[in-house]
Amino acid sequence: MFSEEQAVTVTADSTNVLFVGEGNDIDKQLRLFVQAREAATADGAGTVTVKLYTGATAAACSTLLWTSAVIGKAACTAGAFIVKMALPDGILDYLKLTYTVATGPLTAGTFDAGLIWKMDEH
Repeated sequence: MFSEEQAVTVTADSTNVLFVGEGNDIDKQLRLFVQAREAATADGAGTVTVKLYTGATAAACSTLLWTSAVIGKAACTAGAFIVKMALPDGILDYLKLTYTVATGPLTAGTFDAGLIWKMDEH
């Protein structure tokens, strides 16, 4: 898990950086998810953008792989999956997320994020 009930009110990295190992076809086997655990609230519009980074080490996890669309606080209701997707190509040994908060700080909101095995589609 990148995050478990991580409170996000300002821009922050995920609680955890995950080791996935390079060259093991991980991008074909796993899916990324981000779920609002507690609804996001803000005095203003409040938005979140999720970014996925990779690197050869946990400390050097700074190569941007993917950026979500801007997600408004109205979409971040309790239990809502705000990201569900296949992993992009180009993964190195480590992955981390960054939650970028814009249009004012959020006044509440927690998120779970992680990787899940791809389910057979039959």
